[in-house]
Amino acid sequence: MRPPEIFGRSHDTSQFDCGVNSMNLWLQQRALKWQRSNGSRVFVIADDESNVIAYYSLAAGQVQRQIAPKTIARNTPNPLPVIVLGRLAIDVDWKGNGIATDLLLDAFDRVYEVSKSVGVTAVVVHALSEDVVPFYEKFGFFKSIDSNSSLTLFKPLKSIEQEIERQPTDN
Repeated sequence: MRPPEIFGRSHDTSQFDCGVNSMNLWLQQRALKWQRSNGSRVFVIADDESNVIAYYSLAAGQVQRQIAPKTIARNTPNPLPVIVLGRLAIDVDWKGNGIATDLLLDAFDRVYEVSKSVGVTAVVVHALSEDVVPFYEKFGFFKSIDSNSSLTLFKPLKSIEQEIERQPTDN
Protein backbone atom coordinates (compact mmCIF):
# COMPACT_ATOMS: atom_id res chain seq x y z
CA MET A 1 0.00 0.00 0.00
CA ARG A 2 1.35 3.39 -1.03
CA PRO A 3 0.87 6.71 0.79
CA PRO A 4 -1.80 9.11 -0.52
CA GLU A 5 -0.98 10.52 -3.95
CA ILE A 6 -2.69 12.60 -6.59
CA PHE A 7 -5.13 10.55 -8.67
CA GLY A 8 -4.14 9.92 -12.28
CA ARG A 9 -4.73 7.77 -15.35
CA SER A 10 -2.32 5.12 -14.08
CA HIS A 11 -4.65 4.27 -11.19
CA ASP A 12 -7.15 1.45 -11.68
CA THR A 13 -10.63 2.17 -10.29
CA SER A 14 -12.46 -0.69 -12.01
CA GLN A 15 -12.64 -2.87 -8.89
CA PHE A 16 -13.24 -0.08 -6.36
CA ASP A 17 -16.35 -0.61 -4.25
CA CYS A 18 -16.97 1.37 -1.09
CA GLY A 19 -20.53 0.14 -0.76
CA VAL A 20 -22.07 3.42 -1.95
CA ASN A 21 -22.74 3.35 -5.68
CA SER A 22 -22.67 7.14 -6.13
CA MET A 23 -19.20 7.32 -4.54
CA ASN A 24 -17.92 4.46 -6.73
CA LEU A 25 -19.29 6.02 -9.92
CA TRP A 26 -17.91 9.47 -9.09
CA LEU A 27 -14.42 8.04 -8.73
CA GLN A 28 -14.69 5.86 -11.83
CA GLN A 29 -16.42 8.33 -14.16
CA ARG A 30 -15.96 11.89 -12.92
CA ALA A 31 -12.93 12.31 -10.69
CA LEU A 32 -10.41 12.80 -13.50
CA LYS A 33 -12.75 15.22 -15.30
CA TRP A 34 -13.17 17.29 -12.15
CA GLN A 35 -9.43 17.35 -11.69
CA ARG A 36 -8.75 18.39 -15.28
CA SER A 37 -11.24 21.25 -14.94
CA ASN A 38 -9.65 22.31 -11.62
CA GLY A 39 -12.93 21.66 -9.82
CA SER A 40 -11.22 19.51 -7.22
CA ARG A 41 -8.12 17.51 -6.43
CA VAL A 42 -8.47 13.81 -5.76
CA PHE A 43 -6.00 11.89 -3.64
CA VAL A 44 -5.87 8.11 -3.56
CA ILE A 45 -4.27 5.29 -1.68
CA ALA A 46 -3.43 2.47 -4.06
CA ASP A 47 -2.00 -1.00 -3.66
CA ASP A 48 1.26 -2.04 -5.31
CA GLU A 49 -0.59 -2.76 -8.57
CA SER A 50 -2.11 0.77 -8.63
CA ASN A 51 -5.61 -0.44 -7.72
CA VAL A 52 -7.35 2.34 -5.80
CA ILE A 53 -8.38 1.23 -2.32
CA ALA A 54 -9.37 4.63 -0.90
CA TYR A 55 -9.78 8.23 -1.97
CA TYR A 56 -10.78 11.72 -0.94
CA SER A 57 -11.28 15.01 -2.75
CA LEU A 58 -10.59 18.62 -1.82
CA ALA A 59 -11.97 21.79 -3.37
CA ALA A 60 -12.09 25.47 -2.55
CA GLY A 61 -15.47 26.70 -1.42
CA GLN A 62 -17.44 29.14 0.62
CA VAL A 63 -20.32 28.94 3.06
CA GLN A 64 -22.59 31.50 4.62
CA ARG A 65 -21.36 32.56 8.05
CA GLN A 66 -24.85 32.06 9.50
CA ILE A 67 -24.63 28.25 9.25
CA ALA A 68 -21.15 27.94 10.76
CA PRO A 69 -20.57 27.20 14.45
CA LYS A 70 -19.99 30.40 16.41
CA THR A 71 -16.37 29.46 17.14
CA ILE A 72 -15.66 29.67 13.42
CA ALA A 73 -18.03 32.46 12.39
CA ARG A 74 -16.90 35.02 14.95
CA ASN A 75 -14.93 37.92 13.40
CA THR A 76 -14.78 36.37 9.93
CA PRO A 77 -15.88 37.50 6.48
CA ASN A 78 -19.17 36.49 4.93
CA PRO A 79 -19.15 34.18 3.08
CA LEU A 80 -16.48 32.13 4.85
CA PRO A 81 -13.62 30.83 2.69
CA VAL A 82 -13.34 27.07 3.26
CA ILE A 83 -11.81 23.93 1.86
CA VAL A 84 -14.46 21.33 1.10
CA LEU A 85 -13.65 17.72 1.83
CA GLY A 86 -15.95 16.59 -0.93
CA ARG A 87 -15.68 12.84 -0.74
CA LEU A 88 -13.90 10.26 1.36
CA ALA A 89 -14.35 6.55 0.66
CA ILE A 90 -12.64 3.25 1.43
CA ASP A 91 -13.04 0.01 -0.51
CA VAL A 92 -15.12 -2.45 1.54
CA ASP A 93 -12.27 -4.98 1.53
CA TRP A 94 -10.00 -2.45 3.26
CA LYS A 95 -12.37 -0.93 5.85
CA GLY A 96 -11.35 -1.21 9.48
CA ASN A 97 -7.62 -0.77 8.82
CA GLY A 98 -7.35 2.90 9.83
CA ILE A 99 -7.22 4.08 6.23
CA ALA A 100 -10.03 6.62 6.70
CA THR A 101 -8.04 8.18 9.53
CA ASP A 102 -4.90 8.23 7.38
CA LEU A 103 -6.79 9.97 4.56
CA LEU A 104 -8.33 12.54 6.87
CA LEU A 105 -4.97 13.38 8.45
CA ASP A 106 -3.42 13.67 4.99
CA ALA A 107 -6.21 16.07 4.02
CA PHE A 108 -5.53 18.16 7.13
CA ASP A 109 -1.83 18.37 6.22
CA ARG A 110 -2.70 19.53 2.71
CA VAL A 111 -5.20 22.11 3.97
CA TYR A 112 -2.63 23.41 6.44
CA GLU A 113 -0.09 23.91 3.63
CA VAL A 114 -2.68 25.64 1.41
CA SER A 115 -3.67 27.94 4.28
CA LYS A 116 -0.17 29.43 4.27
CA SER A 117 -0.94 30.96 0.85
CA VAL A 118 -4.74 31.17 0.66
CA GLY A 119 -7.34 32.37 3.15
CA VAL A 120 -9.16 29.45 4.76
CA THR A 121 -11.29 29.43 7.90
CA ALA A 122 -12.31 25.77 8.07
CA VAL A 123 -12.62 22.40 6.43
CA VAL A 124 -16.24 21.61 5.56
CA VAL A 125 -17.78 18.18 5.03
CA HIS A 126 -21.25 17.54 3.66
CA ALA A 127 -21.84 14.08 5.14
CA LEU A 128 -23.88 11.63 3.09
CA SER A 129 -25.80 10.41 6.14
CA GLU A 130 -26.05 10.65 9.92
CA ASP A 131 -24.16 7.35 10.12
CA VAL A 132 -20.83 9.00 9.27
CA VAL A 133 -21.24 12.12 11.42
CA PRO A 134 -19.68 10.50 14.55
CA PHE A 135 -16.52 9.68 12.58
CA TYR A 136 -16.02 13.34 11.70
CA GLU A 137 -16.97 14.55 15.18
CA LYS A 138 -14.26 12.28 16.60
CA PHE A 139 -11.78 14.39 14.63
CA GLY A 140 -13.05 17.73 15.90
CA PHE A 141 -15.73 18.59 13.36
CA PHE A 142 -18.78 20.54 14.58
CA LYS A 143 -22.26 20.35 13.11
CA SER A 144 -23.75 23.36 11.39
CA ILE A 145 -25.98 25.48 13.61
CA ASP A 146 -28.56 25.57 10.81
CA SER A 147 -31.08 22.74 11.28
CA ASN A 148 -31.49 22.56 7.49
CA SER A 149 -27.77 21.80 7.18
CA SER A 150 -27.44 19.13 9.88
CA LEU A 151 -25.13 17.02 7.71
CA THR A 152 -22.74 19.92 7.15
CA LEU A 153 -19.78 19.77 9.50
CA PHE A 154 -16.94 22.21 10.13
CA LYS A 155 -13.42 21.82 11.49
CA PRO A 156 -11.78 25.16 12.27
CA LEU A 157 -8.45 25.80 10.60
CA LYS A 158 -7.13 26.98 13.97
CA SER A 159 -7.57 23.48 15.42
CA ILE A 160 -5.83 21.91 12.41
CA GLU A 161 -2.93 24.34 12.83
CA GLN A 162 -2.64 23.54 16.55
CA GLU A 163 -2.72 19.78 15.94
CA ILE A 164 -0.07 19.93 13.23
CA GLU A 165 2.19 22.31 15.13
CA ARG A 166 2.08 19.97 18.16
CA GLN A 167 3.32 17.02 16.09
CA PRO A 168 6.93 16.06 16.76
CA THR A 169 9.36 16.84 13.96
CA ASP A 170 11.47 14.16 12.30
CA ASN A 171 14.77 15.92 13.12
